[in-house]
Amino acid sequence: MPVSYRKVLCAVNITESAEEVVRHAASICKRYNATLYLLYSMEEKTADALAARIGQVLSGEALREYQQLLTTLEERDSFILRDMAMKAENLSGCQVETIITRGKPHEEILKAAQEKGVDLIVIGSHSLPPLSKVLLGSTAEKVLHRAKRPVLLVPITKTG
Repeated sequence: MPVSYRKVLCAVNITESAEEVVRHAASICKRYNATLYLLYSMEEKTADALAARIGQVLSGEALREYQQLLTTLEERDSFILRDMAMKAENLSGCQVETIITRGKPHEEILKAAQEKGVDLIVIGSHSLPPLSKVLLGSTAEKVLHRAKRPVLLVPITKTG
């Protein structure tokens, strides 16, 4: 029986390297006339987590400035994701939807894949030495080993 993809989830980071990942996903969607879901998951960055890293409590003006910075970053990331979606739509001629989540990226990717009922997950993967993967872990590795649907890993060679 031939394989067909009707819904594809493409997990991206907000960097230049995401373009190659999106191109692969858009090409697959064009071939199968599939819907493309572009997902960006923001790692949860709370004021408490920042305070723990710098060793002091954030309050008053510092807390307000930090929250404003997070809001600004979210707006920027949303704009970049919409731009990626427009490019993907132009490349594929297919419907493209954007999804922005907060949390652990691998968990959010797997959750969205389940909720949207996708047939394929496309994600970029940096080439890391084996020991680095063991020590650091990677979102792509976690998705690959926990997904209940096919995963296409797109090698990322450039950084940034």
